[in-house]
Amino acid sequence: MPANVSKVNLYAALSPPVGASVSKVIMYGILAPMALAPCLPPTGIVGTAYTFTVRVLGGVSPYTFSISAGSLPTGLTLNAATGIISGTPTVMGIYTFTVQAVDFLGGVASIACSITIFGSIVLTLYGWKLYKHQPCEEVEGIEPPNVDRAV
Repeated sequence: MPANVSKVNLYAALSPPVGASVSKVIMYGILAPMALAPCLPPTGIVGTAYTFTVRVLGGVSPYTFSISAGSLPTGLTLNAATGIISGTPTVMGIYTFTVQAVDFLGGVASIACSITIFGSIVLTLYGWKLYKHQPCEEVEGIEPPNVDRAV
């Protein structure tokens, strides 16, 4: 029995013929209503690996996930079996979409989501180009700043 099902036993007594007794135990489950957890995905950066998991509350697994409206950021995909949004975004922007999940018994839940993807930043300061996670690169013909003193 799935973890989100509460087991309930019912006992029924019948009126049997004189001298006999009959009883029957009937077991059924009460399912928690299916819903999706609040969709609060992190922001992403163009060219940087991204992952976020849509979580289901209630219902009966397995679940099937889909995008029912809008679209994911370019470069990201939704795994229909796991609810994991992953990939490497290639275009910056704000992407709004709706995730839908269907459980084993046909229960449906959906939630609106939004993912913001920022572009990569390149700064040129005092003749040096600064890239995230890379060493500085000198620009030809410009003297670097005096790195021996604190600014």
